Amino acid sequence: MQQVIFRLLGSPEISYNDQPIRIPRRRSRALLYYMVSTHTPQPRERLMTLLCGDMDEESARRAFKTMLAEVRSQLRGVDPSIEWIISDEDRLTFNPLAPIWLDTEIFEKTTANLQRNLSQAIKLYRSNFLDGFFLKGAPDFDSWVQSTRDHFHHLYMMALQHMADVYEANHQLEEAITYMHMLLTADPLSEDAHSHLMRLYWQIGDRTQALRQYERLEKMLKEEFSVLPLATTQQLYQQIARNTNIQAQTPALLAPLPVYSDQVTPDMPLQAAAEAPIVDVTLPYVGRAREMNWLRDHLLGQENKQPLLLLRGEPGMGKTRLLQEMTGGYCADWLILSASCQEVEGKNRYYPLVEALRSSLKRRDIAHLDLYPVWRAQLERLLPDLFHTDDTGRTTATNNHASPEHHGEATLLADALVALFNQLASPRRPLLLLLDDIHWCDKGTLGLLGHLARYVHRREVFLLGTYNPGGSEKRLTALRNNAARLGALAELELEPLSKADIHQLVTFFEAIDGSGPGVQHTNVGFSPGDWCYQQSEGNPLYALAWLEAGRDQPKMFVPARIESQINMQLGRLSQHARQLLLLAACSGEWFNLAWVGSQLGYTLATTLAASTELIEQRLIVAVPAATTFVAPPLLCICSRTARPAPASWPQ
Repeated sequence: MQQVIFRLLGSPEISYNDQPIRIPRRRSRALLYYMVSTHTPQPRERLMTLLCGDMDEESARRAFKTMLAEVRSQLRGVDPSIEWIISDEDRLTFNPLAPIWLDTEIFEKTTANLQRNLSQAIKLYRSNFLDGFFLKGAPDFDSWVQSTRDHFHHLYMMALQHMADVYEANHQLEEAITYMHMLLTADPLSEDAHSHLMRLYWQIGDRTQALRQYERLEKMLKEEFSVLPLATTQQLYQQIARNTNIQAQTPALLAPLPVYSDQVTPDMPLQAAAEAPIVDVTLPYVGRAREMNWLRDHLLGQENKQPLLLLRGEPGMGKTRLLQEMTGGYCADWLILSASCQEVEGKNRYYPLVEALRSSLKRRDIAHLDLYPVWRAQLERLLPDLFHTDDTGRTTATNNHASPEHHGEATLLADALVALFNQLASPRRPLLLLLDDIHWCDKGTLGLLGHLARYVHRREVFLLGTYNPGGSEKRLTALRNNAARLGALAELELEPLSKADIHQLVTFFEAIDGSGPGVQHTNVGFSPGDWCYQQSEGNPLYALAWLEAGRDQPKMFVPARIESQINMQLGRLSQHARQLLLLAACSGEWFNLAWVGSQLGYTLATTLAASTELIEQRLIVAVPAATTFVAPPLLCICSRTARPAPASWPQ
């Protein structure tokens, strides 16, 4: 028999034999849309709550019975021999063998493979999922629709961007422009798409359209968020305005921007930092459109409901540079209190908060605040240079209270900080507490952050932190769990840069330093961009380090910048874990940890503990039947440090 056609990407449509299937009741349609989309058994109670949240229990049961009967009746009209909705005790399932064609299912499968049939998938996306469909008095259903809508919209945007990149790589710029216009129709505020379109127009010689594209972006950002475009976008506009030649493919003349600040981490020993090579070139910002859009939405858009925002990323992924771009572009008018947490300061109680408050606050900023004396006393202990006053009525509490570490004082300090932040912030000038490398915070600071996340004014006060994955992130477990339970947490992980991003980075590097090592070496049989992507695996720090060093290097060579970072990681290991790792390097790329531990005389428990530490620190990865290093540079460094392997060792 023919299939029942479900078109849910756009205004929902159901048809059979080219004839529409009409279900009169809106709640009945919602039930069918939900069951077709979920494919999994659903408890009746959950379905009633989802669709009849505004009714009392008895009314909900009657309404649900009517809905279910109406849906079954309409589907039996297509083929009465099929049990379209299967009942199993208190659960209902849409029959997985029923003959249906579902656009969302095909769209999702096709976009998962970015190499085939992508243009057909794009045609399936008529508009947002269940566009224009809503259900009064059913907030849970509307929340499900919104989350599903966001999911498919994200897939659609990725597909459009990929098609534009493919056409641009093949020098089919008009086609690339078409797809970028489609992307902007779907997300008019995507600044990355606007700047991409500006470059495409410039490449085809249409300088006027490139400048108009910027003006449209500038107008929209002012109207929606009262902000200007990012500095890099402004610089691109100025570059196009100054030059009539078609030079978009070599935008090296953009105003200088700092190189990724992760290149020398705050806790790097001074000697190691001094030995790291200094990059004289300055590069425009590359990639991270997904991350910038996420930050924009969670700080300025409709998603800004969670006060605690966390960015997770491997060392060198560009977390610090991302924050610099974000604050300069989206938060220029905000009150920003920023600090970089350092491992060496981990034992100093509240050090990150002290540094953050001192970074921007002046005595005149707090002079007008109406703080209880007991709160001001707590803040004076924390920052006497800011909060000390000659008013004896306000300092009496300071003289009489115990140190903040005594029982009850931490709660007073937490309440004082909540009051301080809430009074400093306003809808017109929100407050952003920015803590880089938050995994090095002391326990006291993490406790205060948990209190702040719970009690600060939402949409006016934001706490934004970055952290590295690995063993140190365990420090954040309690903070993350508590904030998530309160609905106060949103997290995002920075992914490696794409191959296209690395190619763009290489292009910028070569354009600025055309005589440098990145363009002169020809001993590798593929392009500089492919080589750099292979060496860096999408890590911006690694990519820049390899570009500085060039391709003509010995087999065991590791750029000094990368070696410094790896040596810092090795220096944090326990003695057992470090010895296990170094000796494992003697076996080569693959090794058996239990066997290596036995050669060191470790007990099984010691080997297991050391292995767990190495896995948590993301230095090794276990695969079936063996273990390997996470990155070739780590193996090279460990091999140089370890003693030679005995001849009897397995290779």
